[in-house]
Amino acid sequence: MCTAQSDDEWPPIKRVELDYREAINQALPARVFLTGEEFRGPARPREGEFDGYPTDDLGDLDIAAIVQSIDLQEIVARHAPE
Repeated sequence: MCTAQSDDEWPPIKRVELDYREAINQALPARVFLTGEEFRGPARPREGEFDGYPTDDLGDLDIAAIVQSIDLQEIVARHAPE
């Protein structure tokens, strides 16, 4: 694990990873989040809690579609060494 005093001290690949994870968490509904390698959220969402978010064939939250909607190339470009 890298240790750095500020965001500027992280190696570019680590900054990409951190920003990508943050973008994923921001794209997810409230009470759903990425922690480690797992997504966590309510087993029984409140009525309408996921309205406006993509769903799968069973009507469940489609986390893959949410993650795929994030522009990873933009994040990589932001941290590309000059």
